[in-house]
Amino acid sequence: PEVYSNMGINLNCFTDSLLLQSGMESVLEKKTGRTFGPPGSKRLVYFIDDLNMPEVDKYGTQQPIALLRQLFDYSGWYSRDKLTWREIAQVQVVSCLNPTAGSFFIDKRLQRSYFSLAVQLPSPENLELIFESILSNHLAGFNPDVGKAASKLVKASIDIQKSVADTFLATAVKFHYVFNLRDIGNIFEGLLRARPEFFTTPLPMIRLWLHECERVFADRMITEADLQKYGEIMESVSKKWFDGENQEKLLARPNMFTTFMYPGPGEDDRPYTQSGDSAKLRETVEQKLTEYNEVNAVMDLVLFDMAVEHVCRTCRTIDRPRGNALLVGVGGSGKQSLAR
Repeated sequence: PEVYSNMGINLNCFTDSLLLQSGMESVLEKKTGRTFGPPGSKRLVYFIDDLNMPEVDKYGTQQPIALLRQLFDYSGWYSRDKLTWREIAQVQVVSCLNPTAGSFFIDKRLQRSYFSLAVQLPSPENLELIFESILSNHLAGFNPDVGKAASKLVKASIDIQKSVADTFLATAVKFHYVFNLRDIGNIFEGLLRARPEFFTTPLPMIRLWLHECERVFADRMITEADLQKYGEIMESVSKKWFDGENQEKLLARPNMFTTFMYPGPGEDDRPYTQSGDSAKLRETVEQKLTEYNEVNAVMDLVLFDMAVEHVCRTCRTIDRPRGNALLVGVGGSGKQSLAR
């Protein structure tokens, strides 16, 4: 870390050579004469993602690719304002290709400058080993019965991710229906927020898993038919892996987990717990709204069940490290008010 610095660059179909060059030069400084490089004596590593995404022009070339070829072959490029040559020193490039979009033809004159590696998806056995090691270690201080559920939770997560990815395919309207291994990681990020004093039996732990799956998968669904289909998949997976549990209690509604139901040692260290019944959850959210109105412009909101659930979803996202949410809805549907 003291010797190397890094910069991530994502290419897309609108990226041209000027945009790429401006981004790459933004972290460089002038050394001597016409030589530019990273600050100090560090070596800079550019990570360029989606290398094959830039648009192919009518001549069959891609502007950003041509710029990178110039950097690799001649160790520099021309400045855009004075058209003077600039030597670029102490930099390296690591790139990734998008296997599902963009140009599937890679310029061989560019590829010759790279050491190419094909990265395959891990097998289900490897995924089980990875996630079971993580979850079992977290559950080591829990009730032994809860710890025994780790293996089933891992296998059920891999099972439902595969079922959802095979069932819900991306289309022009449902372009965000893209499900991959990151979704399994997001599920386990929620499971790792569990604390032993609030999860003393397997049932609440499995309900937490159901909640995280619903947040990761079901919240992306845009039609009632898709939500119904997801519900059928979830019920099937639940019966397959947790047949020893009471299915009625397991799938009972509401099933929301939040961090604002119980106080913690600090604002940033509140327990992630089940919200309880709808009346208790609504009462807590209304209390928080009253506290908000005391120090901000008054919002007179009617907190019906769906609005309360949206508040819980938004809080879950904000509480996560680097958590971001895109709220989609028609104008006046309450996105801004509920986010406040």
